[in-house]
Amino acid sequence: MKNMTKLYADDTKILSTVNSDLHVGVIQNDLDRAFKWSEDWLLRFNINKCVVMHYGSSNTKRPLFINGIKLSESESERDLGVIFNINLKWKDQVTTAIGKANQMLGRIKKPFPRFDCRLLRSLYVTFIRPLLEFAIPVWSPYLKGDCEALERVQHRATKFVHTISNLKYEDRLIALGLTTLNVRRKRGDLIQLYKFMHGIDVIEINKSFSLVNNNLRGHCFKYYKEINRLPSREHFFFNRIANLWNSLPNEVVSALSVDTFKAALDCWLSSNQA
Repeated sequence: MKNMTKLYADDTKILSTVNSDLHVGVIQNDLDRAFKWSEDWLLRFNINKCVVMHYGSSNTKRPLFINGIKLSESESERDLGVIFNINLKWKDQVTTAIGKANQMLGRIKKPFPRFDCRLLRSLYVTFIRPLLEFAIPVWSPYLKGDCEALERVQHRATKFVHTISNLKYEDRLIALGLTTLNVRRKRGDLIQLYKFMHGIDVIEINKSFSLVNNNLRGHCFKYYKEINRLPSREHFFFNRIANLWNSLPNEVVSALSVDTFKAALDCWLSSNQA
């Protein structure tokens, strides 16, 4: 993994690759320019809230300064609602999501003496599941413990319906018209990738990303999966979903709209048990 340094200065984020003193100088120069701009426009940084995060085992962790004041280092920070950690694991984000979801479960349980399948499903998909899936293409967990911890929240929620509480978890999901959160995460990744491939969401894709040329089997949107031994990189968005995306039939990936793609994808997932 490349060595990266990320600066959080109030609501401003500066991210840079750091491989030498030259790179450190570049990011410090960017920081100085940002500080000067804030001074000129009287929108001064609160230096006490500015921190630096260093990524990479061989990162030299050179100090950075604002107006001559050394910035403190941080191991975990929230960025647009997602908690990032310097070890590129999602334990903090998982714990936070589970805590919010469990609190909401407690709130919806109090007003209702009994639940039927229709009521519980409506409340769950409206108030609980979005907390477990917020920005999930960004931080999708890959450690077994994290995945199981998230799944336990849904496991607990499905027991609220007394008429099905003695059934197996898989049978309770069928009765409620739900799927496992693992399948939901795969589905969300595929939908997001469809938007990238069809230009609905435009991003700057890494130069190493490339479509399969002269593809005689499968669909025309197949791409090469990056070979990498690091778990964090192996579970990077384009890598973790590559095999499943490449296995989709052409009529699914060539859908003319997002809604059409979702419908075709759901049909394919249900028949292939992804």
